[in-house]
Amino acid sequence: MRALGLLVAILAGVGLAGQGRVNGELGHRLGDGVAAAVVSFGSGLVLLALAAAALPVGRRGLAALRAAWRTRRLRWWECVAVVVAVADRAGSPRALVLATLPAVAGIAVAWQQAMNGRVQARAGALSAALLNFGVGTATLVACYAVVAAVRGVPAHWPAGWWLYTGGALGIVFVLAAVVVVRVTGVLMLGLGLIAGQVLGSLLLDAVAPARDAAPSGNEIVGALLTLVAVAVAALPAGRRIVVPGG
Repeated sequence: MRALGLLVAILAGVGLAGQGRVNGELGHRLGDGVAAAVVSFGSGLVLLALAAAALPVGRRGLAALRAAWRTRRLRWWECVAVVVAVADRAGSPRALVLATLPAVAGIAVAWQQAMNGRVQARAGALSAALLNFGVGTATLVACYAVVAAVRGVPAHWPAGWWLYTGGALGIVFVLAAVVVVRVTGVLMLGLGLIAGQVLGSLLLDAVAPARDAAPSGNEIVGALLTLVAVAVAALPAGRRIVVPGG
């Protein structure tokens, strides 16, 4: 069961790499990364809201979520964890902040996944995903209101349906992570996501490289070493490789 969970996490990581490429391209064409993030979260929120309203499991989950909130079995800090996780999409000062942002975002995502598991236990995976996208969209819209007031809104929206699929890819990632984290734990989920992102990124850069961003030989070797490290860490304790004399 845990191995299956790890496989799902890897596939979710591949989807996350695809979402990053889609959102990055939309942000490039718009000249506005925050607007692209709002589109991604907003479209995902709409899709999840429709699913929650149409499916009995979604309606039951929302009722359970409201009940858990009223009875304090679900606290506010378990629901707004996604605010920290989307902070890197809302724009920030450059220099040292940008250098530390990936590490901060990684810690935030781990916290988000742990809280997602708690919400899922009380209200189901669909409700947990809907809560993620709802809080994330609200946070990004509030940030974008400030950004738009300063530099305006994009003058045009690019054509190409695939540029607006970031929300759908995000749903796949969040739903998979919400379900898997209770089987694998946060650490194994994180390792699976890392492996999937590395594999997905290599595939995307090989098939459809971004502008002047084809991976170098050193980068490919580094990615493969990362995969090896994830594989070794994921091995059961009794099957770890023992180095003679170590």
